[in-house]
Amino acid sequence: MSRSDASGPPLVGLPEDAISILGGYLADLKMPTWLVSFASTCSAVLTTLQVGGQLAKLHELHLAARTLCKKAGSSWHDVHMSRHMAWGARKIDNADCVVLSKIFASGALPQLMVLRLNVNHIGDPGLIALSDALGKGVLPGLLELYLNDKDALAMGALSQLLELRLDSNQIGDVGLAAFAEAVGKGVLVQLELLDLEFNRIGNLGLAALAEALGKGALAGLKVLVVYKDAPALRAACEARAISYH
Repeated sequence: MSRSDASGPPLVGLPEDAISILGGYLADLKMPTWLVSFASTCSAVLTTLQVGGQLAKLHELHLAARTLCKKAGSSWHDVHMSRHMAWGARKIDNADCVVLSKIFASGALPQLMVLRLNVNHIGDPGLIALSDALGKGVLPGLLELYLNDKDALAMGALSQLLELRLDSNQIGDVGLAAFAEAVGKGVLVQLELLDLEFNRIGNLGLAALAEALGKGALAGLKVLVVYKDAPALRAACEARAISYH
């Protein structure tokens, strides 16, 4: 049916794919009422959005976002308006990270500059979910990241990062070696502070980082915090006037 043939509102004559595209533009997590208002314009639009699952997906994500914010001692209103998300020591787990990654992927937090998720209960599944979202550059303004997260680094998604705090997690030699390999490829060139204290890092991991620093990795680094006696790493820092703790 053409728009001229429609007996109801003009939207009735739109093809289903056009309605779906418009619905996608209006499926804003910050303003879910936009999609709801669009769906209420006529039955054809409502049916298309229901069949496509856009209304249900937005409702589910909005509910999950509100629940997660409540767990973190905040509110969705405060979070989506804030530049700082300080969620350290809030018992954030892998399932929460999946929700958080979906929030990031929705583009609802482009203004976020500081993300603090250290001292939580985040394991590999949570890191994979967050890394996938961060690796797509969904947080373009991020300057500080407090998280045990190496995969996003390898994707070059955090090129503007100034501080990276990986403290109080469960990073071992394998994790730090992977991190050293990633930074050795020229990522995080603007990073000024790297905090690795209170982890499970041994001599092998520290040696890998020392080697990377010796080859010029982390060109902007000014402060390294490990609180371990690692002569080779200390020497690499001293050679570049990096403050070693």
